[in-house]
Amino acid sequence: MDCLEKIKLIRSKQSPLIKIISEDPGGSLFHTVSMYDPKQDALITCASTQIGCVEDCTFCATGAFPFIRNLTIEEMKHQYTLGIGCLKKFQLKNHPAALCILLEGMGEPTYNIKNSLIAFKEIYPDILYKFNRIIFRISTSGNIGFITELKEIIRDNPEFVTNNYLQMQLSLHSPFDRERRWLMPSASANHSIKEILSGLYPLCDLLGSKLICNYMLLDFPVDGCNYSIDHLNEIIRLLDNKKVEIKLTTYSETSKNFISPAPYIFEDIKSYFVEYGYKIKIKTLLGKDVQASCGMLHYQ
Repeated sequence: MDCLEKIKLIRSKQSPLIKIISEDPGGSLFHTVSMYDPKQDALITCASTQIGCVEDCTFCATGAFPFIRNLTIEEMKHQYTLGIGCLKKFQLKNHPAALCILLEGMGEPTYNIKNSLIAFKEIYPDILYKFNRIIFRISTSGNIGFITELKEIIRDNPEFVTNNYLQMQLSLHSPFDRERRWLMPSASANHSIKEILSGLYPLCDLLGSKLICNYMLLDFPVDGCNYSIDHLNEIIRLLDNKKVEIKLTTYSETSKNFISPAPYIFEDIKSYFVEYGYKIKIKTLLGKDVQASCGMLHYQ
């Protein structure tokens, strides 16, 4: 299934973002998002790794669709090159300084890590001299079974580490295991948060980068939220401020009935964490008008 039948590009009217919908010969769809961030002067390509998703996160529209298969090496290369090719459509006067390839689209990336990295290795010679900095970020919702496989890939491709390309991102979303089992049933089934961190910290030390903890602020459908003072204090207890960066993410509202809190809450939480020595970023919500924000990619 390396040959794609159809490709459709949808441009956001609200931001420099393009959603790419690819269709394989069997009629299955997968999505890629390409955007330009002027603050970082970076081209960002957010790639899917699976058609459907093996996870079943309760707040995510993507997780509502069944897993079909992992994407092939050629399909991963297709996403990377097509995402980079969107540069022309952004009509930039100068080439961006950085390229960020993020495995944060449809699917759980760590279950397709080999194809994703082989594809990156194969396109690397063509992009090496086009960007001052290249980042390849692997996101996981909690699988640490991939670590041995990744270390074997790094052993055979040491340039991934020596050039500081690879980063790891953990989708945390709650510091409490019981709550994670509700929010992310499959992702939390095999490992506690402490086990996940004990596996990812040494890996990030090997990669020479901090662990990025993605934390989506959520108001729950009935009662409660995941950003109470108890949540914040437990995050501080769990996460080593010397080993992590925290990314506060706006929820992309879908039919799942979760809600994102007001913007001032993000700023208050950022200030709270900064007092404890954490590096914090607030992720701006982009692509909502074309259903390209986190958790919104699905078959439509």
